[in-house]
Amino acid sequence: MLTDVSPQVEELLTAAAPALATSGAKFLTPKWMQEVADSSPRTADLVAEAVSGAGGGYAARGLPTVPATVGCFPLDQALLSNLLTPSRRPDQAPPTPFFSIPDHILLWRMLAHGDTDLARELVELVPELAEPRKVITARPSDLELLTGKRGAFNLTRPADVFGFAQRLGCDPTSLAERRGLFGGPCLVIPDSRSSDDWDTSDMAWLNKPYERHRSHATIGDLLEISKELGVNVTQAAARLRSYGITVVPDELSDGLPDEVDLQLLHRNGEVAKHDGIWDQGPVPPGHVAQAALRTGLKPGEVQRRIERYGLPVEPFDFPERVDQVYVDRLSQDHDGRWPWVSAVGPLPPWQLVAAQDWSGLSANDVRAGYRRLGFTLPPQAAVRRESPDDFELLAGRWEVDWSPFRTDRAPSFHQLVAVAENLGLSLRTLTSRLADFRVRTGMVLPQRTAQLDRELFRYDDLLQVGPDEADERDVPWWFWLSPDDEIPFFVLVLAARSLSRRPRELATRLRSYGLRVSRCDLPRDLTHLDALRLLTADGHPLPKPMDPPMPLAQLVRITRRVDLPLADTARHLRDPGVHVNDLAVTVRAALAQVPSG
Repeated sequence: MLTDVSPQVEELLTAAAPALATSGAKFLTPKWMQEVADSSPRTADLVAEAVSGAGGGYAARGLPTVPATVGCFPLDQALLSNLLTPSRRPDQAPPTPFFSIPDHILLWRMLAHGDTDLARELVELVPELAEPRKVITARPSDLELLTGKRGAFNLTRPADVFGFAQRLGCDPTSLAERRGLFGGPCLVIPDSRSSDDWDTSDMAWLNKPYERHRSHATIGDLLEISKELGVNVTQAAARLRSYGITVVPDELSDGLPDEVDLQLLHRNGEVAKHDGIWDQGPVPPGHVAQAALRTGLKPGEVQRRIERYGLPVEPFDFPERVDQVYVDRLSQDHDGRWPWVSAVGPLPPWQLVAAQDWSGLSANDVRAGYRRLGFTLPPQAAVRRESPDDFELLAGRWEVDWSPFRTDRAPSFHQLVAVAENLGLSLRTLTSRLADFRVRTGMVLPQRTAQLDRELFRYDDLLQVGPDEADERDVPWWFWLSPDDEIPFFVLVLAARSLSRRPRELATRLRSYGLRVSRCDLPRDLTHLDALRLLTADGHPLPKPMDPPMPLAQLVRITRRVDLPLADTARHLRDPGVHVNDLAVTVRAALAQVPSG
């Protein structure tokens, strides 16, 4: 009953909190407080406040009593058992948010708990951690405030504070301010006297930019919000700004966008079809030319109007007036509609081959036509006689969201392997034929393939991909890499295990293709078995050099499981290419974000 907090039980617990705080009840543990907070964060906060007022604490199995002076954070028991005090019995099933805890939140709890094993390790690297400092006192409700009940940190959205404020029975202003102390989404609650008594029962519209992984609202967001709230775009922008959310463009005149501008902003000018505001990078020249033809405006005026809404436009030299033939030639399918040919970088060879098919012109005439339009051409192909399947060869299977092959950058290994399988070609045959079109593949495979060459790039390995595609242990070593990338050696250590090969053998072979590998073998002070133990100690993906660096909590988890000093673990992971930042730099950056109290 004590963890199933119905309104009646909440009322009883609230009244009994002072007595409970002084009772010495064995169930008054961080884990129990976490369960109460899951059902009623308000009740958990009241109990924690009573325990603190009584000078009590929280008993935890196998751990010293946690004094209430450090606050009560629902993850404390998992942190103490797994990270802060490694000599203790680890928690076998920590709560899901434990695995995404940010560096500064981990340091916050470490500093609150004082003298722990982790603190002693980190003080040797960052002496200023030993300096006295007061951090903000934790509340049981802080976990939901910082995770939004989404199971992980860094997933909260601005509007979450309104629903949470109702659960806590408090004003959202204080919650928004407290979340901001921890680095959560910025939100300013406007003074109710200046808000025209806006309805705050459903504030999900505030989340539009965050749902699209942006830190600012765009004209597309404003159009959606204005429709939802029944206001104009200028008023929608004003409301977002009043809550501290950045809007691009900075200024927007009343009455905009008008009917003409709405056509300019929508794909193919089809406002009624809700075909979407252009939001896929800089606007290509075909979109501008099509809009000019539809509206009668000059292309320069169309570009100026689009740019005033904060949308970048690809540089292009337009004629004064455009016609349908001109617009057709700017589209990928030669039909005058989206998708458009990009003017950024050289044209993909596929575009030239496709244009020959649509127009019936020779390769030289097609190149000359695109040159006159102002596009950058790829190098001349070395193909003497064209093949009927060149179109499919160069298209790169764009029906599964891959772009056609290009001459200025290599595709992913994944795309190369999948296209070769789709066309019934060996990987060597595919890359050789692409090279004839000057497509950049980043590698040259041997004419006579050995067993190892076939093992390194097997299509069948894709059929074994596990549920977590982000984890290199569940996917082929090449799944997230491109021939342009430097291959981190640690993925070869893992691959060698499944291939019954030595990592050095894989690295040598890949280098013979012209690929870059971060190192040729493991360092002398790290055996193959020890490397595998390090790389498989944690159940979460290991970051590659192009990924964000490894979180401090993940590094500590691995350290505890392999029983090494933290600095040695970081070095042994960094050597074979796992992205682990300098520990002192990481800790100091996190320390600067710890909220002081």
